[in-house]
Amino acid sequence: MKAMLLRRIAPIESSPLELADTRIPEPGPGDIRSVTCNTRDDGQELLAEAAEIPIRPHTTLYRLEEANRALQDLKADRINGTGVLVVGGTD
Repeated sequence: MKAMLLRRIAPIESSPLELADTRIPEPGPGDIRSVTCNTRDDGQELLAEAAEIPIRPHTTLYRLEEANRALQDLKADRINGTGVLVVGGTD
């Protein structure tokens, strides 16, 4: 497959990306893969659209000391939305 590869860290103006042949990655155990083909304009457009609709994120806060309970709740599908570990309390 062809993919845009970042061969070096450099400002985008200097074109650090190059099109190259590469193998199709096969995720292994515990791997998380993300693919995106968006531009900055795409992101700004999405955020503008999201601001116009009633998005209400749901979070469940856990103190760092409750990390094991958070993992158990995640495993048992008891978290509605996103579980957040808070360092220093939930004030």
